[in-house]
Amino acid sequence: MRLQLRQPGLFEARTTGFFRPEFNIYPLLVAPNPVSTPPGYIEPKAGVGLERSFWKLYTNLSYNFQIEDPFAYPGTASSILQGLPVIVLSYPQLITNLDFRDDPIHPHAGFYLGNNLQFAGGIFGGSAEDLREQPEIRTYVPLGRRITFATRASVGFLFPLGGYNEPQLKMDSATGPVPYQATTPAAKAIQERNIEIVYFRGFYSGGPDTNRGFPLRGIAPFGVVPFLNPATAGAQVLNNCNPNMMGYNPNCTIPIAGLTLWELSNEFRFQIAGPFSASVFCDMGDASPTEGQIRLDHLHMSVGAGARYDTPVGPIRLDIGYRIEPLQVLGFPNDVAANKADPSEGRQPNFLIFPLAIAIGIGEAF
Repeated sequence: MRLQLRQPGLFEARTTGFFRPEFNIYPLLVAPNPVSTPPGYIEPKAGVGLERSFWKLYTNLSYNFQIEDPFAYPGTASSILQGLPVIVLSYPQLITNLDFRDDPIHPHAGFYLGNNLQFAGGIFGGSAEDLREQPEIRTYVPLGRRITFATRASVGFLFPLGGYNEPQLKMDSATGPVPYQATTPAAKAIQERNIEIVYFRGFYSGGPDTNRGFPLRGIAPFGVVPFLNPATAGAQVLNNCNPNMMGYNPNCTIPIAGLTLWELSNEFRFQIAGPFSASVFCDMGDASPTEGQIRLDHLHMSVGAGARYDTPVGPIRLDIGYRIEPLQVLGFPNDVAANKADPSEGRQPNFLIFPLAIAIGIGEAF
């Protein structure tokens, strides 16, 4: 449930004030096919701020507050949520966009620069204390009246200042990276709190607007987190969900947000006739569990094609992305079934038997 109140001409003619309260109740669906009922969150949130444009520069300065209160749906083991804290996030946010595109809906030429800067905690309080920065650039090059070459590049950095950067992975020189799992109750409580905060503050990639060969949140560090996937708690009794034991099952892992992000997309867009257009694209990117680490050997490359149909609200878009298996994590054969893939990458769902993803959206991907 969302409400938006806007007051144009606040203080002066071109400044608009806004207040955006929101209330959500939702299950935490982080596994593509959960085998048991996941936990949920009650989420009241609100933002209040000002927005103004200076020629081509749009600015938005706001203060945001939200509460994440975990609860158990019927069928969820309530013991999974014992000790899981309520998360309070409090942060100011500055959004700036410099737009030199010829058309924001159907860009054919120009460029776009954007940035999202947030600071949580400190004098603003809350459970998280961090600095979050995510700039991006989009370019559009006309290759004829009906052909556009479009690119988008973005990086993201989350710098935890309040001690919740507990490692989500640990390194083993013999086997490579394996999911990190705390071994004592105290360490487990700290790790679960840290992962819970990072889930709401960190970075993911994948989906209709980023990497179209992956599902939403499909590109992220994977780990064993019982409170996010209750089925893993029972499975751990059999040791096959314990990354420190032989017979470790990669299906037990679920995506956990990363601290560092990079994304790159390239797309050729073709105007066909009337409201119909098409595109071919190549997307790649990574979300790293380590602060300030851009892993260029984690390409997560996908290619694909799509069709668009123009409407009054923008083009309706259908894209089909294909994951190029040898170009996911360089140095690993990506054979998850044989336990030869990087276990921190988890297991991606297939469409039928193929490494495909179907993305539907309104408007261009970027």
